[in-house]
Amino acid sequence: MGISQILGATIGPYKTQPLKQHASIQRGYRTHRHEFDSLQNNQRTCFILGTANYGNLGDLAIAEAQYNFIKDNFDGNVVEIPTGKLWEYKRCIQEFADPQRDVICLQGGGNMGDLYSIYEYERCFVMRMFPNMKIIVMPQTISYSNPQSKLARYAQSTYKNHPNLHLFAREKVSFAAMRQYFPEASVALVPDIVLSFNVNTLLDKTPTERAGAVIVLRDDVEKNLNADERGFIDKAIRNVISAPISTTDTVIDTDHEIGITERRGLLSKKLQQFRNAQIIITDRLHGMVFAALTGTPAIVFNNNNHKVRGVYEWIQDLPYITFIQSTKEFPDALKQLTNYDYSKNVYPLKDIYVKFAPPSEDSTGITDI
Repeated sequence: MGISQILGATIGPYKTQPLKQHASIQRGYRTHRHEFDSLQNNQRTCFILGTANYGNLGDLAIAEAQYNFIKDNFDGNVVEIPTGKLWEYKRCIQEFADPQRDVICLQGGGNMGDLYSIYEYERCFVMRMFPNMKIIVMPQTISYSNPQSKLARYAQSTYKNHPNLHLFAREKVSFAAMRQYFPEASVALVPDIVLSFNVNTLLDKTPTERAGAVIVLRDDVEKNLNADERGFIDKAIRNVISAPISTTDTVIDTDHEIGITERRGLLSKKLQQFRNAQIIITDRLHGMVFAALTGTPAIVFNNNNHKVRGVYEWIQDLPYITFIQSTKEFPDALKQLTNYDYSKNVYPLKDIYVKFAPPSEDSTGITDI
């Protein structure tokens, strides 16, 4: 066992990090301090920490949507700091932030738990680093394969000891789990933040004619469909649709960090592809959400956990989005949606947006940033 493992085991993961990250903290302060010079010191500041800068378009959409949402609902400065940069910005934030006035928002998504442990540790480090600031965890899905694991216990201890922590779940299963795991925190149920996104700002003003099917199916640890089921889906589509069939994903390969300008360009291109399609076949949560936002008919399968089904409940009244439990339902759903008049599809943005507000005057909503 190396010295870092010994220290981590004896004094805890967070306390060892300043030792490991000392050079990064000092270098980051020199590099980034000027970025705070233009902020209005007489205004509140919201620091959005841990935003996506990698090639997952769903997570990039979350970053873009939550930035826009916060700008619309927060009267003050908004500073976005991507994931992996926490220690670089640590000293800058501590020097600039006013704990009595400012707020930290942590990236939403589906990485609360032990499936993507690096992000859970980063979230815990933020809570320990800023114990006196209001912290909001944007709409998340939580999933622990082992609720008694070392990480789960560490997270519970961390969340328990933060006095001003507000968690938002994006589906009912996670809402119940957060209340169970973190009873001391404020927990509320709201939609996935991307459902608040006005995508018209990223789409061409004049839509093109829809044609063909776009298949967006997972091929990673969260996939739920096997090879035979995927073959069945492909054959069924070709029996019904004569127009081109394309396969895509909401994850792209990239060898660099994605900044805000590039993020918007990538999202624009993907959303345009969805809007140009006759139908979408997907088991990706944000494949479903992109279809909903662009008014594109979609058949949605579940992934290997509860998040797709759970978020679907927020948009289950949309007639052009169909969630099915198995491939047996697929042929009928395909025939129904390919004969659907999608020219009348309008995403009910205003109706969805109000669901982010507090359910009552004495409760906390995500609009209360």
